[in-house]
Amino acid sequence: MKFSGKVVLVTGSGQGIGRACALLFACEGASVVVNDIHASLIEDTVKEIQRWERKVLGIQADATTEDEVSRMFARIKEAFGKLDVLVNNVGGSGGGGAGDTSVKIEEVPEEDWDKVIRANLKSTFLCSKKAIELMKPARYGKIVNISSRAARRGTDHQGPQYHTSKSAILGLTRQLARDLAPFGIYVNAVAPGFILSSARAERRWQQRTEEEKQSYLKDIPLGRLGKPEEVAQVVAFLCSDEASYITGVTIDINGGSFMI
Repeated sequence: MKFSGKVVLVTGSGQGIGRACALLFACEGASVVVNDIHASLIEDTVKEIQRWERKVLGIQADATTEDEVSRMFARIKEAFGKLDVLVNNVGGSGGGGAGDTSVKIEEVPEEDWDKVIRANLKSTFLCSKKAIELMKPARYGKIVNISSRAARRGTDHQGPQYHTSKSAILGLTRQLARDLAPFGIYVNAVAPGFILSSARAERRWQQRTEEEKQSYLKDIPLGRLGKPEEVAQVVAFLCSDEASYITGVTIDINGGSFMI
């Protein structure tokens, strides 16, 4: 098992991509910390992991709030004494507000801008900061940040605050990779396209007309949407020993809808 003996924290792992990552790491032998803001979602993921008799710790915490992040990492240190892998998955487009539509920047309320920047960028900053405190003394660590195809090419389906926050994550990834390489800490990112990652994503897709669906799929050379498990596989690769010479990169997972 690739991650036997490793301790892995996946933020926002109550559902979607985060849940898929947590389950895969557990399947591969890791002790997993499941984090979410919703207790019921944590419980569901924890129960699934317990079926494999893996060590698992569920922590309800808001990853955008420094005090709660500090509390979460204190519990991780107390329970395991270390952290080997951090997957910064917490984020969002605004929960159905302006961040979830094709509005122009002049139409974005300040509160929506702050909410999306906080969800995507501040959570990544806060959790990375605390994880590094545990990883530096061990001179080992793997951090993977979940960005978006929107950071690479933009989109008509999210507001500019979403594009901005996900783009900033890529800049932070590169800088941390450069700064932390001497300490044996690797930092990479993945940029998923439209992934059917939650009931909300499913609803958004089903609400489109058949013509809209076909138009969207024409932009994807592989001709279909992605699944959370397909993102999780790439995240796990970046955190494995097989990726021992990879840091500071972004891997695109979008069926070919963005190519460089």
